Amino acid sequence: MIGSTIRNLVSNAVKFTLRNGKIHVAAKQVPRQHAQQALSIVRKNASAYGISPYKIGIMGFSPGGHLTSTASTPPTFLISTTDNGVSPENSILYYQACRHNKVPVEMHIYEKGGHGYALKKNGLGPFETWMFRMEDWMRERKIMK
Repeated sequence: MIGSTIRNLVSNAVKFTLRNGKIHVAAKQVPRQHAQQALSIVRKNASAYGISPYKIGIMGFSPGGHLTSTASTPPTFLISTTDNGVSPENSILYYQACRHNKVPVEMHIYEKGGHGYALKKNGLGPFETWMFRMEDWMRERKIMK
């Protein structure tokens, strides 16, 4: 795991792999298991990071976003764009499932943002504010100060 602190948030990046690129039933679970293990490690070492073990989340983009949806716990913050080649309907269905299961969820869909946007800024207007919307959401829930 690679760690850093930005805007009062401590982050760790996790790389996950599949053996030889071959997909079989057990291998499909490996990335999720890696993500869950990473969350467990961060919780176990929370005091070393100077964070609360109760204020740990997971974030992902593209396939990492899908992984996040299988490994994460509530509450949930979703962003999507209509021009990224992946239909926002997938995120809408996930949003609806969260609501149905009484999971706190917030969603933002932007017209432009492309694919693979992660944390980059590239002159896309309102989309570039998604990180601030997420910070507002986290502050409202007292996840961050």
